[in-house]
Amino acid sequence: MLRVSKRPRRAVVIAGTFTTKRAPVISGGGVHVVQEESEEGNWKDLFPDLVNKIADSLLSDDVTENWLLLAGEKLHDGKDTERLLNVRTGATLRIRLKDPNENTHHGNVQGLLVLYHALTDTISLVNPLTLTSMDDLSTLASLNSVGFSMGATTSFLPTNIKAAGIIVEPANQQQQQQAPPTVVLSLTKGRRTALFCAKPRDFIWTSIDISCTNNIEGSLPAIQGALSMPGGFYVPTRDGDVLALELRPYPRLTYVARQANNGNVGFNEISYLVPHVEEDGGMLLVRTSGPGNNLGRFFTVDLGNRRLARYRLSNTDTTVFLPSVTLRSSVFPSVKPNTVYNKNLKKLLRGGYI
Repeated sequence: MLRVSKRPRRAVVIAGTFTTKRAPVISGGGVHVVQEESEEGNWKDLFPDLVNKIADSLLSDDVTENWLLLAGEKLHDGKDTERLLNVRTGATLRIRLKDPNENTHHGNVQGLLVLYHALTDTISLVNPLTLTSMDDLSTLASLNSVGFSMGATTSFLPTNIKAAGIIVEPANQQQQQQAPPTVVLSLTKGRRTALFCAKPRDFIWTSIDISCTNNIEGSLPAIQGALSMPGGFYVPTRDGDVLALELRPYPRLTYVARQANNGNVGFNEISYLVPHVEEDGGMLLVRTSGPGNNLGRFFTVDLGNRRLARYRLSNTDTTVFLPSVTLRSSVFPSVKPNTVYNKNLKKLLRGGYI
């Protein structure tokens, strides 16, 4: 029996098995789930169908998009389960990850967990509901070799991973099948930020051109965070503009929405992109300023019209934990509605407020 708090979703996990197509039966003793069909496996064995599996299962909004792992960088030792939280419904699930002592956790990307495997020096993306993983990516050592070849003086470590993303390119008429997805990493160390991308089975990571951000060594990082949404990877600039990663003809950032009247940007002003829980597939730009970056302004990001529109957080069902998490306030009574928490994400990931 698996206990689920709040309203259950369509999928649950029992010891690494993904169960589908059966509605939970609620009784006084909890939620009972009858297993009808299950699947386990590794993406390496399913490579020809890799993209379809991402599109149809791993990245579907209804199953994985809104789940957040309540864990810091260090996972449990394997004796205890990890706790997943649904940011829209308040539901929680318990899972047990493989080899937790060998992996550290570095965030979520479209419902997938970003894990670093110390023994192999590699990044993997793991679906917490099915425990399938994509782990054919090149080592971080190769990532640093790319940076050094470009004249970079910074050696990045797993702890420098600030965001990750996935881009699935649409198939064209010449392709027999869709290309494998591209994994993106955003790393920041000190005042230097760099982006890299790779496909499964690539030998090295490819450096992404971020020159359009005019990042000057010694200034604040050009990129404070990033957000991966189905179909794209987006980053904000300190000036409050939004850029998207374009893979063709070479990996680079391009502007997709800019501030209409930016004026002078204060030194303490920082911009973040967070999911919009009241709009499926939407995102909000949050601009903070002042001492401690406690003052905030909000904008909806309209990619179709390439513009930003002011958004009032008051009287909404939204609570933001910077730099990357948005909760539906009404299902979490311990958080303040219409509020931005600037320095409380670690507390949230340790189970606070929940």
